[in-house]
Amino acid sequence: MAATERKTKRQFLNLTEDDLKRLKESSIAPNTKKATQTAITAFRDFLETKGMDSNFEEMDSVMLDREIGLFFVGIRAPDGSLYKKTTLQSYRHSIQRHIASKRDDIDIIKGIEFKASNSLFQAQLKEVKKQGKGKVEHHPAIEEEDMRRLYNYLCVDDSADQLQKKVYYD
Repeated sequence: MAATERKTKRQFLNLTEDDLKRLKESSIAPNTKKATQTAITAFRDFLETKGMDSNFEEMDSVMLDREIGLFFVGIRAPDGSLYKKTTLQSYRHSIQRHIASKRDDIDIIKGIEFKASNSLFQAQLKEVKKQGKGKVEHHPAIEEEDMRRLYNYLCVDDSADQLQKKVYYD
């Protein structure tokens, strides 16, 4: 057999655009999809309350910049209070993710044409922080006794699974 001959040939699938779209969709976590849908619905509701077309994906950059800025300054929780900083950030990234899936010419977070809305967004985050909603609430630390019990549980058995868990723990 000559050095240039190959024993096996590689095989490649002939994928359609729909196949690629399904693959990309399946890679998005269900909670991410849910968060994105929540943010999109909130932004559409905002536009509708102003008597505007809720199809924001078709807006030009100037109008989208203005409306997104007003949205982040004006959005409130159902009880009328300000949302937490992390909620606003989640909404912003969710709207960006949705727009990016429809149009590749717009980036509401990094795009220079969204300077005004980003300035309003940052100002709103400062206001949220002033009102005490900028902190991340962490779960309480695991008690020392519980940590000891967990470690002892991992040392009971020498199976590969237990060993892997112990290595992760350590």
